[in-house]
Amino acid sequence: MKKIFGFTLIELLVVIGIIGIIVGIIFSVSTSSQKQAYDTQRKSDLKQYQTALEVYAAKNNSLYIPSVTASALDNQCSALELTGPPCSRDPKNVSYNYITDATGSEYVIWATLENAASNVWVVCSNGKSGVSGSAPVSSTCPSALIPTIPTPPPTPTPVTATPTPVTATPTPVNVPLAYVNEIPFTG
Repeated sequence: MKKIFGFTLIELLVVIGIIGIIVGIIFSVSTSSQKQAYDTQRKSDLKQYQTALEVYAAKNNSLYIPSVTASALDNQCSALELTGPPCSRDPKNVSYNYITDATGSEYVIWATLENAASNVWVVCSNGKSGVSGSAPVSSTCPSALIPTIPTPPPTPTPVTATPTPVTATPTPVNVPLAYVNEIPFTG
């Protein structure tokens, strides 16, 4: 009789299940990392726009491009004299937003973050930036911005140790006389 080698149905189902679990874990980790990378790119893009807006204001009597209603920031690229990467759209092809007051003396720019539910990254003309729970509706910088600056670790408290005196008492050693007599005397 020939013995047929192969896998049973249960063995195949167990292997397929394990592979499915591994693929699920890898997919969820990579999706989270990708969202975090997109959010980092958004923050960087808004910082570059902020720099371009400040350069524009320096050339135009400290006034920014007026836009009293929220508009797409990438529509201002020609006025900001931007070309290339700083004049880009959101990684998911959504526009960054921009609004000023009526005179153009202050602005707010923002982008929706992907990694945190319903959080908006806001950059204001007064230099503040951080996370807001909702998109700005005016050029006034939201007062409840939560900066994402890492907090420094706590300062360690110095430990002062008081040395305790150690007193050693010699322990007598009992050496049998038989061994003492066997030591040769040279002299």
